[in-house]
Amino acid sequence: MPDAQLDRIDLMIIRTLQEQGRISVLDLAEKVGLSPTPCGRRLKSLEERGIIRRYTAEVDYAQIGMQIEAVICVRLERQNGESVAIFTEHIGRLPEVTECLLVTGEYDYILRIRTKSPETLKEFMLNKLSTIPCIGHSVSMLVLENRHVAATVPLDL
Repeated sequence: MPDAQLDRIDLMIIRTLQEQGRISVLDLAEKVGLSPTPCGRRLKSLEERGIIRRYTAEVDYAQIGMQIEAVICVRLERQNGESVAIFTEHIGRLPEVTECLLVTGEYDYILRIRTKSPETLKEFMLNKLSTIPCIGHSVSMLVLENRHVAATVPLDL
């Protein structure tokens, strides 16, 4: 059960920031129907409570030369603390990995990878991923199209 008590205004602030991360407090206040000072206080509280963890930029990887996107499902040889620690330590050092999800089901992790070309993806698979000692099996899939759907907080939590 979450600790955070959020009202509709808090949820509107969060949703607006998810859609427009660079919005000014003045414009944010107008969108959620508050004056700037109370809006700023609520925003600061959401940040201090860790509900809003950080602000980021969504990057169009293709425009910076990272043309290839792949999803890799990984099964560890053993599902124990040591294997998880080894795997996550190695993955954390690989700049090609943009996302690492611990999941349930047939696989233990799902990785999202970005590389410049099919050759650099091959190099990643052969010279980096396959050298992690605790990986038992992996399956890679090339992403043909990414129809990004913005995840936003529902206003009726």
